[in-house]
Amino acid sequence: MIYLLHGGDWVSLEETLSKMKKDVEPEELRDVNITTFTGPEISFEELNTICQTIPFLGNKRMIIVRGLM
Repeated sequence: MIYLLHGGDWVSLEETLSKMKKDVEPEELRDVNITTFTGPEISFEELNTICQTIPFLGNKRMIIVRGLM
């Protein structure tokens, strides 16, 4: 599933992102299954490879790309 969070209300964006992060389980492996990048530092090929990586001992993997657009 792909979500696009966009807008000028940074507080609401960060709150929404924080709630979404809590859905990545198990809690003790949350940091392993969440990856964050800044838009200009990642190529499409790298992003594609990371998106195809399966979660580590969990049911979800979250990839966050800030400043993509």
